[in-house]
Amino acid sequence: MKNLLKWIGRDGLLHIETSTLAYLLLAPYMPSWLAALIALALGIAWELVGKKFGGVASWHDVICDIAGVALGVLMTLLKYLS
Repeated sequence: MKNLLKWIGRDGLLHIETSTLAYLLLAPYMPSWLAALIALALGIAWELVGKKFGGVASWHDVICDIAGVALGVLMTLLKYLS
């Protein structure tokens, strides 16, 4: 667990939080699959824009974006199951 948290890091947590929030904000207004797709596309777009302006596009960040969307989906499912 310690290694996973170390691998995720502060930047990864921000990606997870942002993607989760994007999904949760979009999901009430559209089908779940579309909210997930848009939230993930926003994360990937952010990486590409950052690369265009001198940053580095990172698979690590995209994986954290995917984890954030998955967390949002899970939170939504648990809400409806309870």
